[in-house]
Formats: sequence, structure tokens, C-alpha cells
Amino acid sequence: MPKMSTSEVIGKVVWNDGVDVAIEHYKKLKTDKSGEYDFAESQLNGLGYELIQLDRIDDAIKIFRLNQEEFSESANVYDGYGDALLANGDTTNSLINFKKAFAMDSTFTWTKPKIMRIEKTMTNKK
Repeated sequence: MPKMSTSEVIGKVVWNDGVDVAIEHYKKLKTDKSGEYDFAESQLNGLGYELIQLDRIDDAIKIFRLNQEEFSESANVYDGYGDALLANGDTTNSLINFKKAFAMDSTFTWTKPKIMRIEKTMTNKK
């Protein structure tokens, strides 16, 4: 039997009860029902991008941050977190995360234009 989607379950909790409650629910599910749910990195990543599309940037930032905590060795989580920070206007910290993603995995070529765009913007502001 396939595992249930954590992004669907956690997404509903974000919507109904808030992101902080959703994060606690995620942790409880992971502890109590890890065999029943899909806890792949892609679950939180997808939810984070959905939240960005719904203009729930603060919620997305917290979900991507959780994904970083859960999968700190993955370049992808730093790229996603960088996107959420950039959507929130935090160019300095988004740049840090994009650079980290690229340093961890140089095949993340799509981060390079983001890095260059932010650096160019920062240079033009000086």
C-alpha cells in the first residue's frame, strides 16, 4: 500500500490551523506514524512552493526551513529556502542559500542566474 502524502496532510493543517501547528503535526506524524506517510524531501519542497504561489510567503519560509532541518545535506532545500526568502524580499539571505546550494551541488545550474541577478542588483544599489 502506498504511503500517504505528508504535503497534503500538512498543507491542510497549514490552511486550517496555521503553519506552526502544521510543523508540530509533521513532527508528531514522523515520530508516531513514519511507516504510514511519505516523508521525502520533495513533500515539504512541493508544499513550500505551493505556499509561495498562494502568496503565503511567511508560511513557505517556515516549511522550507523545516525541510532544511530535515534534509540539511540536500542542495535542493537551500535552493527552495532561497526562493522563499527572495519572494519575501530578503536578497541577502536568499543569496547565501543559493550560493550554498550551488556549492553543495554544481549541477544546480539554475541557481547561477539567480545568484548573478541578486549580485548585480546589490552592486547597482551601492
